[in-house]
Amino acid sequence: MTSIDERIKAELEREGTELDAMITDDSMPAMIAMAYKGSMRRWMWFVSTVTTLLGIVSVWLLIEFSGAMGVEDKLFWGVWAILAVIVMLAFEMWAWMQVGRVAMKRDIQQLQLDMREMMSRRD
Repeated sequence: MTSIDERIKAELEREGTELDAMITDDSMPAMIAMAYKGSMRRWMWFVSTVTTLLGIVSVWLLIEFSGAMGVEDKLFWGVWAILAVIVMLAFEMWAWMQVGRVAMKRDIQQLQLDMREMMSRRD
């Protein structure tokens, strides 16, 4: 007869392999698409539009900066270009945080369902 430690270890390994089989890895495009379909989809579209516009404005500001002749003009265009890039990066970080939030929420829900399934099989 095997000891209790060996039986516990065998059971934990069996459950671990079951959990590994249930966990799925999504690709990055699928995770991003889920963020655009979630509860914050309108905000995601708004932030994406603003980020794209800020990228275009940043390029225009940098072109103006490179064409400016005086120090005052270079300072003016350079400061606005830096501010536009900083705001664009802040929006981009927010969007990536939303992608992570949606993926985490989905993973937690999937784990809850998997645990319920395992508990119902056990009973």
